[in-house]
Amino acid sequence: MSWPSIPSPASSTRYQRAIVLVEVLVGAAIIATVAGLFLMVLVDSAANIARSRDRTEELMIASETLRGAQASWPSVHQAGETGAYRWSLNCEDAPKLQSKRLALIACESAVTRQGAPPNDAGLKLRAAWFATLPPP
Repeated sequence: MSWPSIPSPASSTRYQRAIVLVEVLVGAAIIATVAGLFLMVLVDSAANIARSRDRTEELMIASETLRGAQASWPSVHQAGETGAYRWSLNCEDAPKLQSKRLALIACESAVTRQGAPPNDAGLKLRAAWFATLPPP
């Protein structure tokens, strides 16, 4: 019967160095994975912020065109460009809901980014108000 040999101190040091090296490599892989995931979150957040900024600009332009239409009724601009955006305005009055002095006006403002893909509908905003009719 042979007894297992006891490793010499020199080989024991080699094993310890190998174990330490494996631990360092595993730790570096974990840190690299976490850093990669963090960068993916940052890139995705930047894209979301850019989309939100575009949508906010579209909303501001649409609401400004509706306010302008209400202030300058009945001479309303039908379309135009503001910065990198194109807008159009469609207004109608409801003849059935008209009195001698007031008319119900409904407008829709559509805003899209110039150069946007054709399937990008942009933003549409609607508003309605009562406008005073000119005297007969």
